[in-house]
Amino acid sequence: MLRFLTVAALTIPALALPSHALAGTPLTKDEVDRFVDVTYAIELIEEDYPDADFDLDLDIDDVADIADGLFDSDGDIRVTLWFLESANFDPEVEAAFEDALREAAFSSVEEFADVSDRVIAAAIAIEIDEDDLRELEKVAKFGRMDLSILPEEIRDLLDIAPRLIAAVEAVPASDIALVARSGVLD
Repeated sequence: MLRFLTVAALTIPALALPSHALAGTPLTKDEVDRFVDVTYAIELIEEDYPDADFDLDLDIDDVADIADGLFDSDGDIRVTLWFLESANFDPEVEAAFEDALREAAFSSVEEFADVSDRVIAAAIAIEIDEDDLRELEKVAKFGRMDLSILPEEIRDLLDIAPRLIAAVEAVPASDIALVARSGVLD
């Protein structure tokens, strides 16, 4: 249903966790419903504008650049806003997207991005199980000497592991339950 989440939730979860949003208030059912409304509108926009691509396609060959683009100055990840700002949509597509946000009662792209990031974080927390977290903890414990034999791109990705662990563990249980019930991952 939601290709917007698919890559973020299943392909590169470490780069999709929005730790900035986790410190805020828990998601509400209204926010998740409005998020879902926008994702349906995105599907319609993509039908009307075949060149519009809202899929979150990350170039795994350049992890350092991706990480630089996703983290703000506080080290928090803001995947949705980063993606939307880097998408370079046609003005007509941007207008259609902004109309969809207004129709879903989002006051701004930033408000939508915050909700989107919290939904993505909850979706990732659902998809990552305890075994995955324990494996990430093992990776996070490697010292720089242990990683020196790995390619730089892999080291950059592994540097994200501690933040991924903290972000997954910080997702409010209420957000996880709400997203699980919402059908966002269907």
